[in-house]
Amino acid sequence: MKALYGKTVLDRLEERVAAPRTALVVVDMQNDFCSAGGMMDRLGTDVGLVQATVPVLAGLLAAARAAGVLVVYLQNRTRSDGRYSAPADLLRKYLTYADEDDLLITLEGSWGEQVIAELEPEQGDVVIVKHRPDGFERTQLGVVLRSSGIESVVITGTSTFACVESTARRALMEDYYVTVVEDCVAATDSDLQAASLTVMRAFFGTECVVSALALVEVWAVGKVGGD
Repeated sequence: MKALYGKTVLDRLEERVAAPRTALVVVDMQNDFCSAGGMMDRLGTDVGLVQATVPVLAGLLAAARAAGVLVVYLQNRTRSDGRYSAPADLLRKYLTYADEDDLLITLEGSWGEQVIAELEPEQGDVVIVKHRPDGFERTQLGVVLRSSGIESVVITGTSTFACVESTARRALMEDYYVTVVEDCVAATDSDLQAASLTVMRAFFGTECVVSALALVEVWAVGKVGGD
């Protein structure tokens, strides 16, 4: 804990992620992004890179729930008629990963929209639907975090360079402490994964990009960082 310009700043991990002030945010761990037979798999990308994080993330979720950390799932959603998809967003998808007839990932009501079975939300978790890469944009995420007294967010999920990084950056702009879990975020391209982690270490600080084990150890011993 540091005093900077007359303000208390939580510079140590065990202070920053103390359970009463922290939410673990799980971004887009849905079948279309993560599973064999999902849209990203059908498009020929390597979902195995995302699947490799699932056991680690499952362990982190268990540790978070046991410690009383709020768990929030972000669930991407589109509609088959394209109503949630602005022209600019359709262009982004068309130019980056999909063809003209396959732009609407995580369709409302579909298997592809569902959170993968290994990481299903549990009672007490919060699920927030989003329609843009940034999990705060026109969603109830900020309302839930503020109403729960949250000061710090721990970010996990996919894709690292897209929805994860967009949500992490927005969280900082909304004045939350941000911690990114390097072995619980993933992308279907290893180069983009590495590049995004490099950028986030530079932007948030290397101390704010940590392993799942570091968080599990903090939560397991019940450190409360000055509370």
